[in-house]
Amino acid sequence: MDLESPLIRPTKTTWRLNDSLLTDLPLRAQVTDTLRTYFTENETGDVSDMTVWEAHKSVLRGKLIQIASQRKREAGALMSNILDRIRSLETQHKRQQVEDTYKELLEERRRLHALLLKRHLRQLRRSKGFFYLHANKGGKLLAQMLRGQQHPSQVHK
Repeated sequence: MDLESPLIRPTKTTWRLNDSLLTDLPLRAQVTDTLRTYFTENETGDVSDMTVWEAHKSVLRGKLIQIASQRKREAGALMSNILDRIRSLETQHKRQQVEDTYKELLEERRRLHALLLKRHLRQLRRSKGFFYLHANKGGKLLAQMLRGQQHPSQVHK
């Protein structure tokens, strides 16, 4: 027996380009090489130019997704390494009050702070962009904002 509600529609996630990938010059060179290789391999005349052009977008998207996921894995590994290092330095500093251990601990905390700051700045840019896009439109964002304003202004009997 299979129960499905007609009200629930599966949402299709849309891919968004990570803008920070385009600022990296070695990455741009890598993407350019990938596209150059793609076009040299596929412009043989067997396939129409329109098909080759449409398919290159998928190749480019796949390459950018690959690079973004690789960077995300590396950032997660770096974060866990920094946190593990901080934990071990904290326990070591609790056991022995050595100045060198304390300096290393402060340096690792600075690295963690810089990594978290980078992540928060990216989230801030995305939220600013979201508010810019949805500022003057009726939708969920406006409904939530109005709902928050209605409750304090209501007079109860």
